[in-house]
Amino acid sequence: MWKIDFYLLPSRDYRNIDIDEALTLEEKINHIGQTDLFLIPDTFYDEVDEEGVSAAEYLYLDEQNDINSFLQEIISKQKSCRETYEMINEMEEKGYVVISRKDAENADKELCVFDTKETYESGIVRNSDVLKVKRKFLFEADTYEVFVDKVTVCFPKLLFQEKALTNIKELGRFGEIKEELLRHLIALNDYGKRIYNECGGKEEKALVGLKSKCGIVCSGKGSKETLSFKSIMNFKGERYSITCNSHTKFYDGNNDQRIYFSWGREEIDDHSLIIVSIGPHWEKVIKRKKK
Repeated sequence: MWKIDFYLLPSRDYRNIDIDEALTLEEKINHIGQTDLFLIPDTFYDEVDEEGVSAAEYLYLDEQNDINSFLQEIISKQKSCRETYEMINEMEEKGYVVISRKDAENADKELCVFDTKETYESGIVRNSDVLKVKRKFLFEADTYEVFVDKVTVCFPKLLFQEKALTNIKELGRFGEIKEELLRHLIALNDYGKRIYNECGGKEEKALVGLKSKCGIVCSGKGSKETLSFKSIMNFKGERYSITCNSHTKFYDGNNDQRIYFSWGREEIDDHSLIIVSIGPHWEKVIKRKKK
C-alpha cells in the first residue's frame, strides 16, 4: 500500500511554543502513524530558530518545564533518519509536520500538516491535512497505473470492490479524464454517505442531493432498464451480493463513463459506500463477465 514519509520541521521560536501546540503535535504524530511514517531528521536537533536556539538546546539544555519536557518525551520516541532537509526538499513525495503554524513559512505549505481533524460544518467538508497532502500527489499522477496504485488510500471512506478498477482505462485518455474522475470520487468520499444519511437512506433523494451539492450527474436504475445491477463482493472471508444501481455519469452524462456504487450494508465495513465499477456502462461490464 502506498505510503508517504512525513518529516518534522524545526521550530522558528522554540521558547514560545505553547502547551496546545505541544499537545497538537502529539496528535499529529499519532494520526500519521496509523497509515504512514513519521520521521525526525538527525539535523533537526542542530537547526536554530530565529533566536539562535537549537532543538537540542531547548529540549535538553534549557531549564525543564512542562512543555519542553513533554516535547522531549514524545520526540525522543520517534524514528530518526539521516536525510538532511535539503535532501528531503528534493524528494518527489513527502510531507512536513509543524509544531507551530509559522514554522511552515520556509516550506511548501501544501505539504504541511497543521490539522489532522476532519470537520463537516454548514454542509462543507474540510479534510485532514494528511489527506490533502496525499490527494495532492494523486492529482499529479500521469498514468492510470500510478493513479490505481494511490487512489484507494486517498478516499478512505470508500470501499473498493476487488474488481472495481479493472475497466478504469476504458474511461478514455487519462490526462483528459483525470480531473473529472477525481471530482466524482471526492464527491462520493466526502459527501456521499453524509448526504445519504441526511436523506434517511432514501436513494433517489440522496442522488438528487449529491448532484445539487457536488455538481455531478447521478442516477439510479432507469425505468426502462432491465439489467441486474448486482455484483459479488468478498469481505473478510464472506461473499456478498452487492446492489449497485446508483452511479455517477461524467460531464453531462451523454457518454459511456460511469462510477457504479452501493450505499453499503451493515455487514461490510459498517455501511461504507462501496465502489463497484469505474469504467463503461454496466451493460458492457455484464457482457464481458459472461464471455
